[in-house]
Amino acid sequence: MNDLEPAAPSDTGRDNPDAPDPGGAGRRPARRRRATDGSIASAAQQEGPGSAGAVPATHPPGPVRRVVAEAVADARAEQLAVEFGAIGRADAREVRVDKGAVGLARAERVSVRMGSLGGAFARDVEVQQGFARTVVAGSVQLERGGVRSIVANRVTLGPQSLAGIVVARTVDGPGRILLDWRGALVLAGAIVLVRLLGPRWPRIRRAGG
Repeated sequence: MNDLEPAAPSDTGRDNPDAPDPGGAGRRPARRRRATDGSIASAAQQEGPGSAGAVPATHPPGPVRRVVAEAVADARAEQLAVEFGAIGRADAREVRVDKGAVGLARAERVSVRMGSLGGAFARDVEVQQGFARTVVAGSVQLERGGVRSIVANRVTLGPQSLAGIVVARTVDGPGRILLDWRGALVLAGAIVLVRLLGPRWPRIRRAGG
């Protein structure tokens, strides 16, 4: 009876994909599998580990930010350059305004050329053919510009420059000053006196009359 039992099929071809197949059907899947493995390996080598399905990283903003022909409420960067634009509040190491406007600037250096500046707290401020309302800085330089009030250590007024109230240790240059720190103190005292005596002034006049 054992001689009549059919022999079990051999799994040699399945275990060894490179073994010859009499029908030729096993060679084509083996070649396709090697080609597929090779393409996947090459793609993985080009993309690097962990690249499949990874979200591209967002690059941080550069140290220099330019605001051109647009209005920004708040801007912070290493350097800010404003050209034909406006910034409400600027916080940077250096702020440059060229034919633009900045409401409030906090920086080490602020330069304005043919623009306007609402307020500045900086170490060095330079205004060329522009206007600034209030400047508090260590050094202020005006060239054909104007500032309403300045509080600084040193102020340099170039030709055709005008400053309203200046409180500074030293003031140089041919520019004009409407009120220095002495005149500002006198004006401040007069304003305080008027405010204190304002409500009582009609009573004084009635008593004197």
